[in-house]
Amino acid sequence: MTLLLNLASNIYRLGYEFKRGLYASGLWRSKSVAQAKVICVGNLSVGGTGKTPFVIYLASKLASRQVKTVVVSRGYLGTANRHPTIVSDESHLLRQDYREVGDEPLMIAKNLVGTPVLIGRRRYDVARLALQRFSPQLILLDDGFQHWQLARDINIVLMDATQKKSAFRLIPAGRLREPFSALRRADIIILTKCNLADRANIIMLEKLIKEYAPQALTLHADIEFSGLLQYDNPQSVIPVSFLKEKKIIAFCGIGNPESFFCMLEQAGAQISERFVFPDHHRYSTNDVRKIEKALGTHNADLIVTTEKDVIRLEGLPIKKREAYYYSRISPTLWQNDEEPFWEKIYSVLK
Repeated sequence: MTLLLNLASNIYRLGYEFKRGLYASGLWRSKSVAQAKVICVGNLSVGGTGKTPFVIYLASKLASRQVKTVVVSRGYLGTANRHPTIVSDESHLLRQDYREVGDEPLMIAKNLVGTPVLIGRRRYDVARLALQRFSPQLILLDDGFQHWQLARDINIVLMDATQKKSAFRLIPAGRLREPFSALRRADIIILTKCNLADRANIIMLEKLIKEYAPQALTLHADIEFSGLLQYDNPQSVIPVSFLKEKKIIAFCGIGNPESFFCMLEQAGAQISERFVFPDHHRYSTNDVRKIEKALGTHNADLIVTTEKDVIRLEGLPIKKREAYYYSRISPTLWQNDEEPFWEKIYSVLK
């Protein structure tokens, strides 16, 4: 199996190098949009860095500082992403089915009232639609580090500080979408989830970044629950202390499930049983039955999942609705890192 995975990774690398060569030779070119600045937030890996909460954090801060922003995303797995599609405008959520627009763009749109969110595979075309309809100062490109068609002014790369070196191989043998040398394109690299990581692992990643991306501003961020929401009453945010000493059934389908479970345990929850599904998993009636059966089997108090996962429960026959809660997650830049981060962001907006 290892041999097959390594072979598949080598084939993947050939495809990557071919694409990189097309751009390096000028046969393919990145296209710029003159009317707005573009900031990209992306990953080197296949997820689990806290990218979606960071996009929400960044867009919210920009909106509070009167920077007119739109978010452009691919709309991964959404059926509407074949063409530029508006998920939300300045005042309304226009698309509410994650199967059409993708779970992450829908989560972003629900959290960013007043900031338009658009999706489409060809991000340059989506950016042009955004400019025509909303005239933004800034386009925030979600998960676009590997999408080179749309030129950008700043590349922000998030890296999970809990990720071990053993995962630093190209997919499918590892979790990397690109080799570490790709970090040369990064302007800002943020190690996320530092509060969940070993200090030795953070130091190891800092050394790798210094070796491969000495030009990048390297920063750190923690990640924590900013509150809980009840499935049928999402307007009321419940303090995380509510979880203390509660027996819970926990489930998720995200890039790094262990981080979620670790945060639940740090909050004092007692996890009676955990269910792990693939990232972006489309939940079924059978999944819900298994989860709710575990609630009774363990005589647990709550069923807890993530904000991204609860979006994918829409339309399913949930019987124990009062037991379902989901967590809202927020990143926090380290105190000494906030000023250099915002200086870099505003340097392109002047």
